[in-house]
Amino acid sequence: MQDLSSQLWLRQRCDGDHVLVSGVVDEAHKIKFLLNSRPLELQEAERSDDESIFRYVEKEEWSRVLKTTAEAVKQKQARTVVIRSANLGAILDMNITFQPIFDGFGKVKEYAFVLHDLKPVEKSADSSIKLKIWMAKRDINASQLAAATGITPQTISKLRNGKIIRPHRLTAELIAAELRVDVSDIWTEVRN
Repeated sequence: MQDLSSQLWLRQRCDGDHVLVSGVVDEAHKIKFLLNSRPLELQEAERSDDESIFRYVEKEEWSRVLKTTAEAVKQKQARTVVIRSANLGAILDMNITFQPIFDGFGKVKEYAFVLHDLKPVEKSADSSIKLKIWMAKRDINASQLAAATGITPQTISKLRNGKIIRPHRLTAELIAAELRVDVSDIWTEVRN
């Protein structure tokens, strides 16, 4: 019989909150599975089966993750931490909640987690990264954005991949309106 405690906790979080990424890691912080992993598309490399969550966390932040999960175990409740990312194509602040899942003997079996928010650390972050983050926050993919704005999928792809840095004003305004943000939240400059 499979214990569904982690899936139940994740389902409750995903039903109530906007979640960018969710998943489960084992007691050694190795990723067992990921759900809603669209923001991780920011990275170029493929994910391996035996991958640690620390691959996505700046090395100087590892101790904060360990401290947060230890506090969650001690208090037997979810704990949230904001940490810096690694290997996501940009340095981002990640807001993550960890929930320890215990076995029948009070020992930690695994941790369920949800990533609530991503924010570029630098104001001058690449516009393609900002666009990907806002698309993930609004749970919209490139095809949906193209259909909603009337902008060609090729142009959306070029914007997401950084091949177009300064879009035309109308293009930027259509995208920003669909994502419910200001143009300046994504682009510092646009063309007239």
